[in-house]
Amino acid sequence: MVKIPAEMDKLTANEWREIGFSRAEFEDRWKARLERDKGSPAIGSDAPDFELEVLSRAGKQTGTFLKLSSFYGKPIGLVFGSYTWPPFREQAVRLVEIYNDLKEQVVFLCVYIKEAHPLDGWVLPVNTAESIEVQSPSSIEERAQIASTCMLRYDFPFTMLIDNINDEAEEKYRSEPDRLYVIDKEGKVAWKSDLGPFYFDVESWQKEIKSLIWSRKKVAFGTRIKKIKNNTRLTIK
Repeated sequence: MVKIPAEMDKLTANEWREIGFSRAEFEDRWKARLERDKGSPAIGSDAPDFELEVLSRAGKQTGTFLKLSSFYGKPIGLVFGSYTWPPFREQAVRLVEIYNDLKEQVVFLCVYIKEAHPLDGWVLPVNTAESIEVQSPSSIEERAQIASTCMLRYDFPFTMLIDNINDEAEEKYRSEPDRLYVIDKEGKVAWKSDLGPFYFDVESWQKEIKSLIWSRKKVAFGTRIKKIKNNTRLTIK
């Protein structure tokens, strides 16, 4: 029997009925997700590169495409999510706070991926209550439009990239329905969250980013001290 997240393990029979499927069905789904996650990039491995279109701050398609690798040289905080996924929306304010705190030292990128709960899929009552009702986009233009609504509603200040309609970035990072990654300045995967929604842990993400920044500062400081010592010895001679 597959081990499921604690949040689901403690549900009562009535709560399972309210969700709309049984514990056995969830176990099958979770097992499939765990199997798929074996294809996600391992910590310490090269971060899979992608090239995606940028959404402007006004929520418009720009026609400009950026590669992940073009940002190497600084740590990268990578966020994946979609408008129809409540846990992603719930963390919107905190994501903005982390961005504002670390934006001078870190590149933040949000990749807008396929909808988690569109009208033609598993519809959540909370989405209906908040009037978040969209169909699965069939084109990059439709995806961009939904991404724009999400970005403007939560006033996301970081760069928003639109995953292509073939879900290339999501496939490379196994990021559905949401996920967090930290990429170091050499383009290696330094950290990744476990599978969403239960492990979309923005606090651990922030902690890892800060740890990476501190490590860089220690290395830079050590290099400066070594240079000073070398210059001092040369002067004495």
